[in-house]
Amino acid sequence: MKNKIFTALLITGSLLLTIGVTTTVSASSNDNMPYTYNFYSQSIETRLGTLVESGTISEAQASAIIDIYYNDEITTKKDMKNELDVLVTAKTITQSQEDSILNLFIDLSCN
Repeated sequence: MKNKIFTALLITGSLLLTIGVTTTVSASSNDNMPYTYNFYSQSIETRLGTLVESGTISEAQASAIIDIYYNDEITTKKDMKNELDVLVTAKTITQSQEDSILNLFIDLSCN
């Protein structure tokens, strides 16, 4: 009898764990849109270099952004946006330039 109860508990526990893991894995974002992750193998210098080459930002602006990226240990797109907002307010970059820069960081977490 004890073996049957133990077996039933073991099976029930396994099922609950499986359901919990499945629910976590299949959870969607806050706005019910699936996340699309694009992981770049390019460094920030390479990414910003494309904007410098296209004339979207200057070398000095790219350097300022690189400093912020490494000094403030940016890990999310929200963090990057907050830091770039400071540069827009200081008139170091324009709003249009900020938008172009943020598009380079779609692989950062949306948090």
